[in-house]
Amino acid sequence: AELAAPRGARPRGAILMIYGSGPAPKEAFDPWALWFLGEGFAVISYDKRGSGQSSGDWRLTGLEDLARDATEVLRETRSRGLKGPVFVWGASQAGWIEPQLGAAGVVDGIIMHAGSAMSPAEQIVAQVEYELKAYGFAQEEIERAKAYYALDVDVSRGRRPWSEIDAAYKAATAAGAEWILAPPPAANAPERTMIKLMADFDPAPYWRANTAPTLALYGAKDWIVPAEANLPRLKTMASRRTALTAQIIENANHLMFAANTGNRDEYPKLSRLAPDYFPAIRGWLRGKV
Repeated sequence: AELAAPRGARPRGAILMIYGSGPAPKEAFDPWALWFLGEGFAVISYDKRGSGQSSGDWRLTGLEDLARDATEVLRETRSRGLKGPVFVWGASQAGWIEPQLGAAGVVDGIIMHAGSAMSPAEQIVAQVEYELKAYGFAQEEIERAKAYYALDVDVSRGRRPWSEIDAAYKAATAAGAEWILAPPPAANAPERTMIKLMADFDPAPYWRANTAPTLALYGAKDWIVPAEANLPRLKTMASRRTALTAQIIENANHLMFAANTGNRDEYPKLSRLAPDYFPAIRGWLRGKV
């Protein structure tokens, strides 16, 4: 883990950075960290389990353990003299970790970047639906894809045998399904352990217990965590004590890059964040520090 502070002035507070799914060395979100430093905040960043210099394996870890990792990083940083308010910024998968920190009362505010308000199992199926809609698939084909990926989640949960997803994969590829991106992971693949540990995580109790002011940002062209499916649910779950501020960033994809379509084949071609993204964070922080 690393604590960086702006030069020449006492920090206005600190930002604890939590990353999304997959491997995440702390350098992965340097553009965001450098922006917070430029705004006068100290930044606490750390290598996710199994990334950078951290041991362990993020594929064998549940969301509760990832939240404990973040809490321990913050506890250790405070023990070394960190003073002042701490806000947590987190992207995507971090949307399931941040309310746990808020409910535990260890942070003074939450900035949620494209975080889901669904369970991970629901999120997987919603992503399939919205991405295929964006690509123009017929509804009948979308329903077939949703059923396939719901079955895949049930295989990871241990509710259905692996032979069923193997048969479904062979049938779908034989029928020329364009939404099949790869063969299903093996029955004992680490990715299946991850889904088993996370699939039924319910963020609602944590949002109801959270008292930290929260800024929830969604991209208008994010088909991975679609605002249409998540924001109404978040507003229902969050308690009145949360002081929830929500904003949909125009033309932004899941990474909050300025996008034309939001489709995944466009991502490598994009080079700048949506112009409303950082001003939304700046304005919210000014009201808190």
